[in-house]
Amino acid sequence: MEQYFEKIKKEQLTHAYLLLGDDASIKEKLFEYFKKQKIVIEGNPDVALESYTTLTIDDARELKNRAAMSGVEGTRYFILSVGNFVREAEHALLKLFEEATHAHFFIIMPAHAPLLDTFLSRFVVLRDDAGNKYESEVKKFLQNPPEVRMKFVTEFLKTHKDEDDPPAGGGKVRLETHAFVVALMKTARKQAAENAAAFYAASGDLQYIADCEVYLRDRGAAPKMILESIALTIKQ
Repeated sequence: MEQYFEKIKKEQLTHAYLLLGDDASIKEKLFEYFKKQKIVIEGNPDVALESYTTLTIDDARELKNRAAMSGVEGTRYFILSVGNFVREAEHALLKLFEEATHAHFFIIMPAHAPLLDTFLSRFVVLRDDAGNKYESEVKKFLQNPPEVRMKFVTEFLKTHKDEDDPPAGGGKVRLETHAFVVALMKTARKQAAENAAAFYAASGDLQYIADCEVYLRDRGAAPKMILESIALTIKQ
């Protein structure tokens, strides 16, 4: 990702990019690129910076309508953090991401995001090699007993709670919870793979964490319940 944007000027940007990896790391590098290209982000009506836990069909329709509008200075930039797309949204956005005019899309998603091949084909796909920002936290989480993990969950949810989040948890807290669970899954797999006996003993935990990651993509899933369940269930 870094090498790509080091060599390209804003006039050479294609219509759609899929940036895979850690959200915070990608945004930091992307914002630096925008700065070098003299594209102002804050307060610029031609730059949309938004987050979606799950981008729905209604979100897709709204995005298409907004993309059809002319920018104040001609070109519009959409920087969108997306946890997941519903299949209907992917189909609805195929034409937009293939034929967008006067608009550039930067879709930031987790590295493992499951997407349709036809949808992926619309993007220049770039990966960020930076480690997950929760790498150190998940190592401690795995080492600690359940009661310490539960205290961590309480503080984690409190730290990332957004004023606009519903009681069950959503928006910002869901995106951060998803990032944490993905980091947890990667670290647990790495630790378990160190020897065959450890991997076999941890196989149930690995599958449980992977299942929880899938549940988090459901808009109705509660991050608090999922994190607490992981804290009490896994044995690593």
